[in-house]
Amino acid sequence: MGKRQSEKNGDTAAERLEKLMAENARLTRQNQSLQHLIDDMPGGYYRHDNSEEYEFLYVSQRFQDLVGYTESEIRSLFQNKLSNMIHPEDRELVRQGLIGLEQTGGNCSLPYRIHTKSGYISVYDQGRLVECDGQEVFQGLIICDMDYYHRVHDLENDNDAESVHRSSLMPCGIFQAEADGGHEFSYISNSMLAMLGYTRTAFQKKFKNSTNHMIWKDDLARISREVDEQIEHGNDISLEYRIEMVDGSLRWVYSRGRLTIDAQGKRWFYVCITDYDYLKEKYREKEWQQMKYKSLSEIPGTIVYDYDPFRDQFTMEVAVGEGEVETIVTEKFLEEMEHHPWLSGEKIEEQRSTLQAASILPMSGNTEFKSRFRWDREYHWYRSHFTSLVDEDGIVYRIVGRADNIDDEKNIISDLRDRSRKDSMTNLLNNQSARETLGEAIQEFHGGMLFLLDINEFREINASLGHVEADEILKNVAKIVRTTFQKQDIQSRFGADVFLVFMPGIFDREVAALKAQELLRRTEEIDLTDGRKVRCSIGIATAENRSCGVDNLIHQADLALYEAKRDRESGYVFFAS
Repeated sequence: MGKRQSEKNGDTAAERLEKLMAENARLTRQNQSLQHLIDDMPGGYYRHDNSEEYEFLYVSQRFQDLVGYTESEIRSLFQNKLSNMIHPEDRELVRQGLIGLEQTGGNCSLPYRIHTKSGYISVYDQGRLVECDGQEVFQGLIICDMDYYHRVHDLENDNDAESVHRSSLMPCGIFQAEADGGHEFSYISNSMLAMLGYTRTAFQKKFKNSTNHMIWKDDLARISREVDEQIEHGNDISLEYRIEMVDGSLRWVYSRGRLTIDAQGKRWFYVCITDYDYLKEKYREKEWQQMKYKSLSEIPGTIVYDYDPFRDQFTMEVAVGEGEVETIVTEKFLEEMEHHPWLSGEKIEEQRSTLQAASILPMSGNTEFKSRFRWDREYHWYRSHFTSLVDEDGIVYRIVGRADNIDDEKNIISDLRDRSRKDSMTNLLNNQSARETLGEAIQEFHGGMLFLLDINEFREINASLGHVEADEILKNVAKIVRTTFQKQDIQSRFGADVFLVFMPGIFDREVAALKAQELLRRTEEIDLTDGRKVRCSIGIATAENRSCGVDNLIHQADLALYEAKRDRESGYVFFAS
């Protein structure tokens, strides 16, 4: 009975199998048609989960071509999330648009800027919520990339032309039309109607629902010829023509589209049109910004830079003279900072910590660094003025700044510092600088040997022979000190007639004794005008280790000097504790 009932209802196994095969064939054709359409769309197709992270479940090859990143690069650079590719200023707009999906029947049309390898571009994204393997996902289709940014209110109803025009903030629109025959429209976006000022009914009536009637009659022949010429070289078209507005005026538009063929073999144009005056204004604005940027970077000795903390990429525009600007892009800037050939190791940790801090907390400030580019013979000093750029969530996504050559300033400061550290008559370190340098040397070299040399009876010589001859004696003694010791030894005019020398890392008394004897011998060769000889006394003390204080070491050498002046047989004495 069951068998007869089943056969009566046409539900035999053979019939069920035939129905399943037919349904499978239909779905296959549908999927092939959809995939064909997806592959031909100018922007690309993707799917992401319905969370606020927008994690990709699928990205088409066309999408990868658009952004310039491979699927693996999207995973590694953007953590496989659309939210990380959307411009920080546009993320809230997209989030609000997706929140309202339930009120729009699961459909969404959004303009936003997306990150590509060449920078941010604007896209128009149409998508909807679908169910996939029991999971609710968002399926998006990027219609095309656009060289402008806009916001749009997608209008559901045909309102009067004035309200449509007033409600739109986007000077562009999208349409689909036949590539052959009457070139009839199959789709016109509300934003396109708003740009031209028409209601849908008025537009269809005015232009007979055909691109042949929409394009201004004086431009039609040229556009037909240009379409044929461009299609010979590919499926993309780029055109400029006029359209009559609702008020009778003509508006130039820029049209960019793609020729596609559906599963039935019918040819279609998918096109985005933009107000040409708007594009020109944006182009002039961009050109002006670039001109300002270029002018700034062409100032000799100036670097304009941009650091991307997410990609650890540092981009510089460096003026190389004669109006020529060179762009230098450095990958893994912080990660491999020690290995960049143009950056000096001096102050490198300061640079690293400053950029790391500015990448975490928004800040402005300045820092200094040394660089040598391929056209430089030596390193040059730069002072960098920087600021962090943040998104609406307070996340730093860029650090931009300018660096100016400060070699002249550094040379002046170095010269002034050098002068302030040295005795003007002998060009040896003065007392204060000698004490500072002595402390550093003791710590670095774990001690050494200190000499204090005193010119005997210098006050009497100064009084009897005068200041001029006394000054010459000081200069000659300074010259002897300088030529007796090494350049790395600390040399100072420590007092009116007292000279200090420290030999860092030297602990051999015999070496010190030989140096003292040479000093005494050479100073005795200085002849005075009255026939007397210059005689000196020397006290020597040893800093055994790093714990030896500067004042204590000098005091020990001074005590030894006092003993040497009392007993002038040898002329020098070692401090004995």
